[in-house]
Amino acid sequence: MERKSADRRPTIDVVTSAAMNSREQKGPSTPELLLEETIRAIEEGGEASVRVKSVAEAVGVAATSIYHFFGSREDLIDSANSERYLRTLYGPNWGTLLTAVTACESKDEFREIVRAILKVGNDAEGQARRRTRVSVLGSAVSRPSLAAKVREANLTYAREAAYSFSKAQVRGWIRRDIDLEAFSMWNIGQMTGRYLVELDDPIGDLDAWEQIELDAVLSALLGEAPPESAF
Repeated sequence: MERKSADRRPTIDVVTSAAMNSREQKGPSTPELLLEETIRAIEEGGEASVRVKSVAEAVGVAATSIYHFFGSREDLIDSANSERYLRTLYGPNWGTLLTAVTACESKDEFREIVRAILKVGNDAEGQARRRTRVSVLGSAVSRPSLAAKVREANLTYAREAAYSFSKAQVRGWIRRDIDLEAFSMWNIGQMTGRYLVELDDPIGDLDAWEQIELDAVLSALLGEAPPESAF
């Protein structure tokens, strides 16, 4: 199978967390500030609370700036929601974990880093990120513009993850026949699917879910069969 991911870096046509981080030394741009204020308004009062005039005043620009950079209030909200969605995929320690992936020197070390990545996605903060992700996905069902931005956010994440994991594949720790970009897209789905278990009251058997998740990921990436005791 052709591996499409190893030679491509992430691209996205909306302001992303990665783009923000790369320009921190210069300070945030006007579009970034407008997005941040819109995100704050959405998270505090929902989409209905977003007022063009209020967002512009909070940033210290004219309301016309919003139409200049985003086209409309609706596009501003969709861009803010796509950024919220993208942030839910990365988590607070994403950069540190990817650095560890590229720096590790053995398959055993790589396996432990994969475990750590999954653990971070399953903590209390991960649960909160999933709620946001599902909320944005629900809105995207009936809004083609937002759906397109969510697709691009997924591709951004998948390409960056695939690029970071490509060193392990070249070294033979990851199966050479697996498309890392496709795996990363699948992983978004399985991470989001955990929300179904978290909906239960009380929460369902998360230990069982996490064991199945670990077995599936290690099997897909490393080709390792799960221990018989897991079933």
